[in-house]
Amino acid sequence: MDRIRCLVLVTLFSAILPAIAAAQSPRVMVELAFVTRVRLSTEQPPLSEEFEKQLEDSKLAQEGLVPFLDQWLRDKDRDLHEVDLMQLKIPLGEEVEFTTRHSLAAEFADPKGMFEGANIPMMPGMGLLDETLNATVRTDNTPDEQLLTRFRFEKHMPTTTLENVNDPGAPPVPVLHRQAVSTRIKSESGKTTVLGGMLKIKNIEGKEFKQDLAVLVRVGLADPAPFPAN
Repeated sequence: MDRIRCLVLVTLFSAILPAIAAAQSPRVMVELAFVTRVRLSTEQPPLSEEFEKQLEDSKLAQEGLVPFLDQWLRDKDRDLHEVDLMQLKIPLGEEVEFTTRHSLAAEFADPKGMFEGANIPMMPGMGLLDETLNATVRTDNTPDEQLLTRFRFEKHMPTTTLENVNDPGAPPVPVLHRQAVSTRIKSESGKTTVLGGMLKIKNIEGKEFKQDLAVLVRVGLADPAPFPAN
């Protein structure tokens, strides 16, 4: 009887080993943050420079972008600052696509009304659940033991309206806006890279202000996959 028990235990242990090995496939945590700030003064430094200085000595940034940006936002005017953050755990060497959506906020019982009132066809993407963020990401190891991340990161900005200067009585036309970044970065695990220098014009109560944009990218080794591959 003891011999039978030993054989059963050995068989079970051998069967578990391949599953454990498969579950240990390497993964990385990719954090992409799209940060905007309305510049009320030309004396303000670029947003990218502000982040680069703060990231040098930030212990929170070593933990991740969520605690770092949470602390950064605490003393900021939320009407002037906005953060969109995406976190992806992906296998090394595999390309992953990701899309988030949000409910359309508008003062219409039916969002289609904003297009019907202007007597124009409905624009693509303007539904009850509109796209917010799109990302395509792939991370690979490099011979010098760093991480090479290729990504396309796109944010759909709030819809604005455009007045017809030739016909003041005509209904305003909705205008779609997108901000996108497509590049590659090479970094050490856990280090944050700052991409910046992008500006756009934002209209606030009839006045035009420059809106500073910065993209933060943090890539670090993550826990192995929790489920074995089929």
